[in-house]
Amino acid sequence: MCGPNKFLGRALVKSLKFSFLLVLGVMLAIQELKSSLPNYAGSNMIVLTDGEETVEPRLTGLNFSELAGITVHTIAFGQRADSILEDLAIRTGGRTFQHRDESTNLFSIFTRLAVQDDSGTVEILSENFNLTNSTRRFFMDPNSGDQISILITFPQYHLSKSDVQVMKPNGDVINSTATLPDVYRSVLAFDLIEIDSEVVVGEWQIRVSYFDTIPPMFMGTMHVVTKRLPGIQKLPIQIDATWALSSVGKIEIQTLYVAVSQGYTPIINADVRVTVMVPNGPHVPLEVWDDGVGPDVRSGDGVYSGFFTQFKGIGRYSVKVTVLGVSKVTKVLLGAFVGQGLAAADPELIQESSITEMDSGLFERSIEGNSFKCTDELACSGKDDIFAPYRVTDLRGYTIKENATAVLTFTAPGDDVFEGTASYYELHIARNITRLLRQFNETEVLQYIPFEDITNETMPPYVISGNLSAPLPARSRETFYIQLPEEEGKFSYIFSIVAVDDVGQRSLPSNFATVSTAYIKVKAAGSFPLSIIGAIVMLLVLLLLLSLLALLIWKRTRSKGDDKESNHSNRDNVRNSTPPKVCQVDVRNHKIDDVVHRNIDDYARSADTQINQSNYPMFRFGIITEQTQHADKIYSDQSVMHNHAYVTDPHQKFARDL
Repeated sequence: MCGPNKFLGRALVKSLKFSFLLVLGVMLAIQELKSSLPNYAGSNMIVLTDGEETVEPRLTGLNFSELAGITVHTIAFGQRADSILEDLAIRTGGRTFQHRDESTNLFSIFTRLAVQDDSGTVEILSENFNLTNSTRRFFMDPNSGDQISILITFPQYHLSKSDVQVMKPNGDVINSTATLPDVYRSVLAFDLIEIDSEVVVGEWQIRVSYFDTIPPMFMGTMHVVTKRLPGIQKLPIQIDATWALSSVGKIEIQTLYVAVSQGYTPIINADVRVTVMVPNGPHVPLEVWDDGVGPDVRSGDGVYSGFFTQFKGIGRYSVKVTVLGVSKVTKVLLGAFVGQGLAAADPELIQESSITEMDSGLFERSIEGNSFKCTDELACSGKDDIFAPYRVTDLRGYTIKENATAVLTFTAPGDDVFEGTASYYELHIARNITRLLRQFNETEVLQYIPFEDITNETMPPYVISGNLSAPLPARSRETFYIQLPEEEGKFSYIFSIVAVDDVGQRSLPSNFATVSTAYIKVKAAGSFPLSIIGAIVMLLVLLLLLSLLALLIWKRTRSKGDDKESNHSNRDNVRNSTPPKVCQVDVRNHKIDDVVHRNIDDYARSADTQINQSNYPMFRFGIITEQTQHADKIYSDQSVMHNHAYVTDPHQKFARDL
């Protein structure tokens, strides 16, 4: 393919004559391109081969100035294709792909290159399927395009034994009897079926039925792409996948970047699924993240990144990526810009712009990423532990002024870069950044001291929370608390951490985190800690409350004692006084003996007492005594018996008939 949407068939045919001389085929394509397109700058060339150069001339002797303005993409068929393909693509700004015999990626590769030419083509899915009654569901979103094309290929001679039906979201069925605007084409010579239709938003279904009793040994392939109509400006959601290195040598870390965007607008929180095809053994899954940690430079920029370390031998490695939009989770970040590992826009401009999250809705995209070649036997074997833990890049620190404590947080690396779990950490501390830079290994390494082992002789700094000898799994959030010295003066403590794996491989020192004592309230020399002073104050308050309670109880007890003593005194006075005279009153006849009555009057006058005359008709008796009327009333109620009234002695508490 040379130039946007232009095929130079003559160049491809002629190049077949020189299939054993790859360089001659490239030179012939350049000549044909320049003669056919006067303005050939910006054109693309695709070079395919399945072998190695064995004779002169070779591509290494190619005059690359002849390729100025031409981008060369290469496709290697199998593992034996010449490694010069990666170099050719790199030097011209192109990409390298690998085609596997059992894969569907050749179709995906050409679709991807068409997307790169801005032809409006979007790949929805590309995968293998089993011919025995297979059903594949996929979702078409409003931004997927306007026209849909479905291409289904079958193993040789199996198309005639198969039937394909496509069901739209509105219930319409496309099959061999379809009429316009739907198109159903069966090409027996190539064992393929092509279906074209208009895009309808919703869930589509592809149903493949096989009629032979003996199931085929091979699988079919299924491809779905869409196109935009000319003049329609609605941008589709697209994905791109790129390896950072086209070739991996001795102890090099490979990184995959997956960009998900709608135009230049990033899409975040998508479900990104990555599968790496290795030279030997089963496919390997790879996790990618858009969190700004490790290989991911900037969080939320629509680029999902991941390290790859699961090498399985020398050869080419390719990748397949599928991205799913999750309703109410996946967002289109309006006002932001997508970047390949970092934001493409100036950060200051991004801060000034208004960023709004919009629900992306359901969508599905699939793509075949470029390939790379692993060339070093030791690095590619995957048998030896050759990768150290990744360098921590997000170490952060702050202080808790109340107890002179520093808090450090960071994302845990793994045993192999960002996979697995490291064996332990070394936490370095210094007051001088120059010492960390020049004499890092000589700086103080903090130790963890359990709370029960801390004494007055334990001198800070030391770790009081967080286990340095038991790191958390990769990508977990680590937090450590460090007790700092409580000293006079204002200065800074600088921290850096190193992760070590099970074979002793060390990560590079992390970024530096600075904690300033300006935020710590330092205690005065010779004074007690605030905690001790607070305890003493609380104890004094408690003692004061107890004293007040005891005083109140004592006063109440004394008051009751005084009342009892007063009562005893009154009773003694009554006992010591002249016994009262008593008289008998005949209540029935109301006759009072004059002599007795007179004696009573005389006693009352002599004792300076008063007789309550009003009591006579009510209680039918009266009490004559030297004591208070209160005592008289107490015993008056007890003295009403029968028809007689008694004057009783309150001190003896008994009544006597007169």
